[in-house]
Amino acid sequence: MGFIKNRFTPKIAIVGGTTFDANKGAAYLRKRGVPCDAIGMNNEPEETAAMYKHPKQIVQLFHEKVGSLQYADIVIFCNSLSFIHDWKSVYPSRITELTHHYNELFQKVNIPNTAIIVADESTAKNISDLAGRQNITASELNIFPSLDLIKEIEKSTEGEQYHLVKAEIEKYISKGYTEIILACTHLDHPDFFNIAEVKIHQPGLEMLEEFIASQQNA
Repeated sequence: MGFIKNRFTPKIAIVGGTTFDANKGAAYLRKRGVPCDAIGMNNEPEETAAMYKHPKQIVQLFHEKVGSLQYADIVIFCNSLSFIHDWKSVYPSRITELTHHYNELFQKVNIPNTAIIVADESTAKNISDLAGRQNITASELNIFPSLDLIKEIEKSTEGEQYHLVKAEIEKYISKGYTEIILACTHLDHPDFFNIAEVKIHQPGLEMLEEFIASQQNA
């Protein structure tokens, strides 16, 4: 993995549904030499989950906190926030988000043997809708909302977070799943790619890697 020489400070915003995942995504980019700002829509997962029930409010808040500012690139490091609106129709040349990663992912995973861990019911519905566009029915998907886990992660130390998610992964391995999609960026950790017993998909980290590569090649 390469590093980027900082000849100037690009105007990049890493946006999360909460401050937690915004900071997590920003830390990942900064570690790789990409300067950026972290912007969360809310501080608490429950606040954000409640707001996802009102997409127009999210769109307005997003514009106020991010879209109206002079960021050249806006990276949405949040599954739920990525799916709540067609962001590229509003900010066509500025947005990086997760929708196309799922479109590709659904084509290569073994759906019956894949567990999809999401933050809440709204994300579960949005993922079902995305899958439906590829003729995958909701009944075929194994989606598990895990808001209590997300809230616990936000209260935990970095080491505790790792072990909480690892235990969750092991739970689904024990149920016989051969692939797991971590469909909430709170769950992401690079080390999970190395778990031998199961294929771990982390769309959030994969998106960040693609974005880093685009910055290196710019």
